[in-house]
Amino acid sequence: MKKSSLLCIGLSMAFGLAAQYNFESPLYGAAYYHEYMPYSRLDKDIAMMKDAGLTVVRVGESSWGLFEPQEGVFEFEWMDTIIDKFHDAGIKVILGTPTYSMPAWLAHKHPEVLSEKMNGEKSHYGIRQNMDFTNPTFRFYSERIIRKMMERYAKHPAIIGYQVDNELETRGINNRDYFIGFRNYIKNKDKIIEHVVDEFHKVYKEEDVNLQQEKELTAEYEKLKSFRVKYMDMFAAEMISKEEFNQHVGDSKQRMEKIESELKLVKHRISKTGELKSILVKTFKTIEDIIDTGKMTNGQLRKIIEKIEVDHDGNV
Repeated sequence: MKKSSLLCIGLSMAFGLAAQYNFESPLYGAAYYHEYMPYSRLDKDIAMMKDAGLTVVRVGESSWGLFEPQEGVFEFEWMDTIIDKFHDAGIKVILGTPTYSMPAWLAHKHPEVLSEKMNGEKSHYGIRQNMDFTNPTFRFYSERIIRKMMERYAKHPAIIGYQVDNELETRGINNRDYFIGFRNYIKNKDKIIEHVVDEFHKVYKEEDVNLQQEKELTAEYEKLKSFRVKYMDMFAAEMISKEEFNQHVGDSKQRMEKIESELKLVKHRISKTGELKSILVKTFKTIEDIIDTGKMTNGQLRKIIEKIEVDHDGNV
């Protein structure tokens, strides 16, 4: 995040470890990374923040390697100084957990914590968000550094909240434990296709509701169309004047255009529901066959066996 990024104070706040802060007025602040500076300018930066009217800063979310430069060796004195000085200046602090930027020793000792992408590439050390955050080893070290930070800072009077991780998302990760987790998820779901379709319907309404709405809108449209054609024919035959035509027809054209728009939306919902069903049936059929081994045919089992490969060390 850039230093100039304004903070949305209401997000990612975890209160309870320290006394709750009473928000009497909106807070105004930015992310601050004193540890990135080539020389110390903390006092000058704080003075400039005070002049600019800043009342809060976020710190620490990118600095796991400084908090724990070696495995099990924790150094917090440098952050103590930063937080203490902000407290003396009357500027509140949001402390970020640093797990989205792992230290070099962790990537070197446990390369399995690095993410593998859907395109086959494997992440490397030196970039952020390069981890498989479902990996048990990564989760162990992440929990440990967070607990150590909370032991140190939970009761610091300057801290009003905590940012839990930073920009958390999967980023195309395709590690084995992701696959196993997904497999276990669908194992525990009866009729997985129906379940996903039901969830989809929460957005695109129930299919029968859409079909009924389509039927009603079509009938209303045809009724308005017949009504309008009737009076257009009468006007063309000079049976009524233009004023009489407008009086009878009124805003029927605008109402028909509105119904046409509503019909397009309903038809879109119906088509999307149909497409989803088709995709789900095609995608999950093989998965369901594998999960329900009791219904697996010899042919299906043979296909699976043909895919199994064993290396010289006996690894499948």
